[in-house]
Amino acid sequence: MGQERQDRLVLPIRKHVGGDKDQVNKRRQVELDSHKREEKERTREELENKEQREEREEKVLRQFDLNSKYGPCTGMTRIERWDRAQELGLNPPQEILTLLSKESTSKDALW
Repeated sequence: MGQERQDRLVLPIRKHVGGDKDQVNKRRQVELDSHKREEKERTREELENKEQREEREEKVLRQFDLNSKYGPCTGMTRIERWDRAQELGLNPPQEILTLLSKESTSKDALW
């Protein structure tokens, strides 16, 4: 028994060399950083797309406001004007009603 115990003590002790583990951690960090950059870029693009879409929608609504074909717009909301034009058979664009049904859209006309 003493011999076995002595053999165990004589066995070389493997020192941990951090190289492999450090490389794995660096690789993970690079992947994480890359993912964060991609997420940030995607978020930025989504915000730009949203802003462009909102600008385009507001432009369409302003054109509706300025189009005298659907009657005066002073003193009424866009939806009231659209409804009145519809009742008078003036066939206002359906797109306007769709835009006005969104919560983010301003319901008030330019004046």
